[in-house]
Amino acid sequence: MFYTLLMKRLMLFIYILTVSNFLFSQKSNYFDGYVITYNNDTILGQIKDIKDFRKHNKIVLRKETEKLNYSPDMIKEYKIKERKFFSYDKRFLELVVQGKITLLLNRHFQIVYGANGYYYPTGVRKKYYAIKDGDFFGIRKFHFKKDFTCVFHDNPEWIEKVKNKQYKYADLVKIIEMINDQNEEKRSFDSSMTKNIENNKIIKSQNNIFQIKTIWLLNGKRINSMNFVLDSIDEYNPRVSYFNSKGKEKHFFTDEVYSFQGKVANEVILYHPQQEIGETFSKVEMKDYLIGLSDAKTYRPSPLLMIGSFSSGVLGALVPSPEVKLGESTMPVPIGILIPTAYIGLSGVLSPNVDKLKNKTPISNPTDSYLMGYQEGVKKKIIKNSLLSAGIGFVAGFIIVVVAN
Repeated sequence: MFYTLLMKRLMLFIYILTVSNFLFSQKSNYFDGYVITYNNDTILGQIKDIKDFRKHNKIVLRKETEKLNYSPDMIKEYKIKERKFFSYDKRFLELVVQGKITLLLNRHFQIVYGANGYYYPTGVRKKYYAIKDGDFFGIRKFHFKKDFTCVFHDNPEWIEKVKNKQYKYADLVKIIEMINDQNEEKRSFDSSMTKNIENNKIIKSQNNIFQIKTIWLLNGKRINSMNFVLDSIDEYNPRVSYFNSKGKEKHFFTDEVYSFQGKVANEVILYHPQQEIGETFSKVEMKDYLIGLSDAKTYRPSPLLMIGSFSSGVLGALVPSPEVKLGESTMPVPIGILIPTAYIGLSGVLSPNVDKLKNKTPISNPTDSYLMGYQEGVKKKIIKNSLLSAGIGFVAGFIIVVVAN
């Protein structure tokens, strides 16, 4: 008797506990949010949080005493808690990154079909979608490089980083955020110029001609000109055209600019350090680096180095070229070219270091960043001059061979 009564009370307790837990979970599974219809009507209420992504082809909105069901073809977006979802192709995609490039996420179950005709979910899979310039792109994990190249075909810098495995599929959210940040900074060039027209005495005519005294580029080049023309329709990275002292038209893009200066006013700096892409110099350090890079143009490499480059070119031309048979014909292989190539590479490796250049700079007490720029510029000049001398030597050697034969 006592055992029967105990079992009945235990079963009643379990039943009450189960029902209470069910009712509580139903209540707590709804959160404040809204839906926006294709007529741009906003409906406020509480939306049921979806845990099973197989059922994410509809949502339930509770408004007072009624429950409303919405499918992707009925609303264009909805928000629950701090998460936004957009309708696309009979499903809801979660907003991950919003900007010039928008990134959406689709969560779905990976399905495996069994021999008995039934299917089994084996786990949640993710697939990202990018919206760029109004176009919709899918980005798949196992085709990441291919899909990324398709979306960002106009951004060779990031394509190269992905191909070199500097960034992977797991970094996609971070990549999109960084690209959007770069786009915002590129947009600042035209607005910065417009904002500083009056203060810097910069004259902008109706055909987008800016009269500027000096522009510093991030490659160390300093351009002194009067008229710069914004001739690109890309508002995020306009192309700038100008004529050099020889009357030849030149171009550069605004993301290559460190600063510009008007006729009689202060320098306007567009450069901002971006540690996530390797730019760690402060504005002052970057300016010193660029000045050092520019001053390196006055450096005079050792004449012995140029003589050695010329001699390596001559020697390379004099080395006999073995013939390789290709089908029925033979073709000479100029292996001698390896001699000047090796010499040029060696001259770059053995270029003077910072300690040797300290007392050879045009300025006294140079900063570390200036010396880094100066050393980089000297190395580039040595390689360039060695390449030119070796090329002349190779041509001279070739002429000697022709005359001798």
